[in-house]
Amino acid sequence: MKNYNSYLLKRTFFLLTIFIIFLSLIILIFYQFTYESEDIKLKDLVVFFSLFFPIETSKNFIVELLKNAWITISIATVSLFISTIISLPLGIALSRTLSSSVIYKKKNNIESYSRIFLRLNLLICRTIPELIIALLLIRIIGLGVNAGVLSIVIVFTGFMSKAFVEIIDSTNPIPAENLIKNGVSRINAFIYGTLPQCSKDITSYLIFRWECAIRTSLVLGIVGAGGLGQQIEFAIKMMALHEVSSILIALFFLVFLCDQFSALVRKVFC
Repeated sequence: MKNYNSYLLKRTFFLLTIFIIFLSLIILIFYQFTYESEDIKLKDLVVFFSLFFPIETSKNFIVELLKNAWITISIATVSLFISTIISLPLGIALSRTLSSSVIYKKKNNIESYSRIFLRLNLLICRTIPELIIALLLIRIIGLGVNAGVLSIVIVFTGFMSKAFVEIIDSTNPIPAENLIKNGVSRINAFIYGTLPQCSKDITSYLIFRWECAIRTSLVLGIVGAGGLGQQIEFAIKMMALHEVSSILIALFFLVFLCDQFSALVRKVFC
């Protein structure tokens, strides 16, 4: 019951965030449409919303829309994959459950200082928002997918490493301790002693992070990181509001499908 309530909370947070993004885009477009007008009247609202219809359904536009939707999902998936590869070893290294100095009750200054150094760097990664990092990377490597992926990886590594540490340290330490005392490496102790206890928690957290990565990739696309976000940003600049309508509908279905896929994976593995 606790896991289900946690899932509902995460799901509600994800959908609420997407709704806020949609609402912010509509407000931004309306501001650009009426910024020269000192007195906004009802007819301005009618004219503004009439520009969203009829929605764009041409073949070339739909092909481009599907292409950008795939780019958005790819950015989120690749970012999560890279972040996991980096974060999981860091989580194992920072975990007290798998720490040799804790298990053998011997102080190791090198290990302690290394842990402090890693935690400080991960704290910095968690502090800077993805949007700020993306803007900096775009200045360095230019517009495109690479800036979006790198900005998500940097921030997600900070959050995911901390989460993995907490998940690992919440397990029963005795199986991993016995394995390490018998000469097993820390990685193997995690695989055979700790992972069986926390595999469901890790899977659930990775699914949630994938949903967050999709949301983040949409936002980063607006600043030039590619995908649907970049397409909607171009449409707003051109005041092609009928295209904006089509993109918003596509975003809704994309979020809905991702949400259903996440629910299916949780049902099977969690």
